[in-house]
Amino acid sequence: FKVLQLLKTSGKRTNEDQEMLENEIVSTLASGGNDSQLEEAYNEIGEYYFERQKHDMAVKYFIIGRNLERQAECYYILEDYNSLYKI
Repeated sequence: FKVLQLLKTSGKRTNEDQEMLENEIVSTLASGGNDSQLEEAYNEIGEYYFERQKHDMAVKYFIIGRNLERQAECYYILEDYNSLYKI
């Protein structure tokens, strides 16, 4: 989380995971999100949540990190077959 904070130069941070995620999504989409270091940081945060079996949070970070393989694993575990079908 600290690495992501250092990589991002703008945007307010909150203590709530969901609010932070929403801010990061907006910020990433606005900036184009093509920085490989940012993608790596998002994927690492996704791994953090995945390891703690918080797959609903993990999949959101894998989406931003453009990690289709891990997204598919999360959707399968969450039994979200519609989203799995889409990817």
